Amino acid sequence: MSRWNTIRLYVVGGLIVVISFSAIGLLMPAKMNRAMDWVFSSNSNSNTKTLMADYESDQDKIIEMTLEKVVVGTSETGPAVLLKEKNGKRYLPVSIGISEARSIANVLQGAKPPRPLTHDLLRAVIDALGGDVQFVIIEDLKGGVYYAKVILNNKGKTIEMDSRPSDAMALSLRTGTPIYAREKLLETAPSPGNIKSRADM
Repeated sequence: MSRWNTIRLYVVGGLIVVISFSAIGLLMPAKMNRAMDWVFSSNSNSNTKTLMADYESDQDKIIEMTLEKVVVGTSETGPAVLLKEKNGKRYLPVSIGISEARSIANVLQGAKPPRPLTHDLLRAVIDALGGDVQFVIIEDLKGGVYYAKVILNNKGKTIEMDSRPSDAMALSLRTGTPIYAREKLLETAPSPGNIKSRADM
């Protein structure tokens, strides 16, 4: 083999090596990112299922709800949120305050205020501190007042925060996390057209 052919062979071989490593360098991070996303997503789903088991029993079931709409109401009843059983027909209407109704309606309507509202700030603080909202649950009804909890995960530690349902739902919408309610609340819930006896203030 001539000297020129030998040099050309080395050059071509070197280019192939450089191109191969460049391709690997470009592709591997994407694959690694996808793999890591899958791992963390699997862990998050697993953690949520494990947490759900801690909050539920055969005698005390929790039902996933969807937030149907914000009802303006009248001067007597005020605004309310209408929750519907995700895989059923039952409703849970919850009276809320005007500012909370606006906060929830902003998300439902896709409105973006020029400055962060209280619930936007709350989400930002949770994110900045490394927290993750797992789900919110409307737990109880005492004296005509609903009680809720926000379930957080922070570095593997589960944290329960007492909350008004309106604040919990506003945060849930901003974090894309599910809303649950105790089945006993659905069994005694008033019809959607009769909510004046229920409040969370």
